Amino acid sequence: DTKEHYKRVSQETSIESTWKLRGTGEEKISITAKRDPGKVINVLQEGLKVFGKAGRFDLSLKAFGDDEHHVYEDLAIVMGNLFNKLLLERKGIVRTAWAIYPLSGGIVLLAADLGRGYCHIETDIKNRALQAMVHHYFESFSRLGKIDVVAFGIGRRHPFLQYLKPFLPLVLSQPELKKIQAGRLHDNILSVALFKALGESLKEAVKRDPARTK
Repeated sequence: DTKEHYKRVSQETSIESTWKLRGTGEEKISITAKRDPGKVINVLQEGLKVFGKAGRFDLSLKAFGDDEHHVYEDLAIVMGNLFNKLLLERKGIVRTAWAIYPLSGGIVLLAADLGRGYCHIETDIKNRALQAMVHHYFESFSRLGKIDVVAFGIGRRHPFLQYLKPFLPLVLSQPELKKIQAGRLHDNILSVALFKALGESLKEAVKRDPARTK
C-alpha cells in the first residue's frame, strides 16, 4: 500500500520519517529539542502519536533540533511534503471529511478537504507560545500537504460555540454535550485533540471511493 519516506537535514534540525497511509496505527515517534523551556515538544510528540493512531497511519518519525520553534516548523514541512507524496494522484478517494470531539470545558471541530493548501485555525490555547507553535504547524502542514483545513479548538464561552449549539445535539449525545459545559479546558489536552481530529479526518478523506474517478 501507499508508503513514503522523507528526510530533511538543515542547520537547525535533523528529521527522518516513514509514513504508510493505510496502516494499522502503529507508531514509533521520538522528538527532542535542545532548548524547549515550555516543554511544548511534549505536546507535539503526543499530538503526532494520536494523529497516527486516529488516522490508522503507520508512522515512524525521529526528529531532533536546536529549539522547539524550528522542530515544529521543520516537522510540518516534512509531514506536509510526505502527505503530498503519498497522494500525488488524488483520484478515486472520498477527499472531504470532518471530526468533532467534545472536551471538558470545550470542543474541537475540524473539517478537511484534499484541495489546494489552505488553513483557518482558531483555538483557545492560553499559553501563547504553545498556541503559536500549534497554529504554525497546522498552517504549514496544510499548505505543503495541499489540504484545506478549517479547525476550531474552543472553550464553552467562545462566540462561535453559541452559533453551533442548535446543531450539536444532532451529532453529540447528552453526556457529550454536558462535558462541553463542565470543567476547565486544558491547553495540552486541547492541542493534542486537534492533532487527533486531523488524523481522523484524513483517515476518512483518503478512503477509496469507487464512484469517483476524479
